[in-house]
Amino acid sequence: MSYTELIKLAQGTPVFVETDESDGFQLNIDKIMSAITNRTKAIVINTPNNPTGAIYSRKVLTKLGDLAVQNNFYIISDEVYEKLIYDGEKHVCIASLSPEIKEKTIIINGLSKAYAMTGWRIGYGAGPDDVIKGMNALQSHMTSNTNSITQKAAIEALNSSQDVVDFMREKFNERRIYLLGRLKNIKNIECVVAKGAFYLIPNVSRLFGKKYNGKEIKDSADFASFLLECAHVAVVPGDAFEAPNCIRISYSNSLENIKEGMDRFEKAIKLLK
Repeated sequence: MSYTELIKLAQGTPVFVETDESDGFQLNIDKIMSAITNRTKAIVINTPNNPTGAIYSRKVLTKLGDLAVQNNFYIISDEVYEKLIYDGEKHVCIASLSPEIKEKTIIINGLSKAYAMTGWRIGYGAGPDDVIKGMNALQSHMTSNTNSITQKAAIEALNSSQDVVDFMREKFNERRIYLLGRLKNIKNIECVVAKGAFYLIPNVSRLFGKKYNGKEIKDSADFASFLLECAHVAVVPGDAFEAPNCIRISYSNSLENIKEGMDRFEKAIKLLK
């Protein structure tokens, strides 16, 4: 949700290129090509993706990288969910595809997701020297530096055993499979199988037009409000991600709480007329 506002803060104009449920929310290279102009400075991608859970394929990323080289723009690749991948899928870092693509890539990553260090607020970037120097010059006047305790914690997380990451990935996968199964059995809801991260983005548009206590569900924001009011279940409206027919559900919570939440979710759905 922050990408749009960050671009505006940098006095840029955000341009959205839609992805589609029918192909698992993969990048649409043809649409991206149509959106490129001589003013295009960069494209921001997130793989594995929040909120769709899509993992962009090597083939698609190669085509995108070639576009960046040919049209002289940067790819800002947010890979913060790279360790949270399921179903035998593999993460592909776009900077690894060729030296030419690497020169046009800025990698953004952090420890918040894989190492459950959200509160430590530490991330990192990798890219061409001149870009990184510019980023440092800007950030040094905005946030100074990451505190020393957080830096020590990050070093420990990266250098110690990764068994804890594997353990959490297994837990996330268990929750993902459970949640997909529950959603599949609910009438009027469709959900693409997420391959990474810890979110699902079910399409709830078939429920638009239904009512609860005389109030019509017109969009995903109304549906999210209905769930919060009626079932005390919190989801994020899809409008926040340019996906107005969907809601985002996180499975970063415990399986016990997810089961309780889905029980409430199903009961609430049955109240819609």
